[in-house]
Amino acid sequence: MNETSPTKWLFGPFAYSTSARLMEVAAIFLFLGGLALLIYRMVTSFDPAVVEALYWVVPSAIFAGLLFADFSSGMVHWLADNFGDEDMPLLGANFIRPFREHHTDPKGITRHDFVEVNGNNCIVLLLFGFPMLLLVPDTGLIGAFGEILLLTHFVGIFATNQIHKWSHLENPPAIVRGLMASGLIMSVKHHEVHHTVPHDRYYCITTGWMNPILEKIGFFSRAERFLRAYCPGVDPLPHAQRKHGFTSEG
Repeated sequence: MNETSPTKWLFGPFAYSTSARLMEVAAIFLFLGGLALLIYRMVTSFDPAVVEALYWVVPSAIFAGLLFADFSSGMVHWLADNFGDEDMPLLGANFIRPFREHHTDPKGITRHDFVEVNGNNCIVLLLFGFPMLLLVPDTGLIGAFGEILLLTHFVGIFATNQIHKWSHLENPPAIVRGLMASGLIMSVKHHEVHHTVPHDRYYCITTGWMNPILEKIGFFSRAERFLRAYCPGVDPLPHAQRKHGFTSEG
């Protein structure tokens, strides 16, 4: 959000529209409440035939969910960095502009409080994340695996912007430094790769696990060339080249 008005207070100080702040606060409460209910429902309704297999279903589904969250964060980041316009209705101000302004003011995110950092992701999860559970079978190993995977994915996406903020702090909390050192969340050093001009690498910002894999196969550079070549209305010149005069090789 842009700081264009005097500072107000609602679960912390803010300097953008009150309606947007109310929506972010409501989304955070609704997401956390909904997540708690979904976890409770899952834990209390496991198919007895599945319980004996949980020792491998749970860790494998959690791992897959974290990979999915990391990949999802990278896809959104890549799209916002390279496609669309900052003046687009709804998406421009709320998603595209913050990502692009972040390259010129990387520390800006550290000046945002918990609500501003995490509210938008909660809105997205409520609108597009929770409905994905309707695609998961109610019973059986596939159902259990799918539910755990998606709930882990939701937690990962919820935490993504907070992890991103931590990666720009001069001195993150000790527990956060421990998580970064263990590789469970994206580290400061890992994220510095993306902040090297022309900002066209290492888009994944949750755990960062997917970045070396996607970089190795040239996923984002190939996907960008494909979209610019075959999607009508897409600028054929890569965003990084338009802004910095660089080209991306995949």
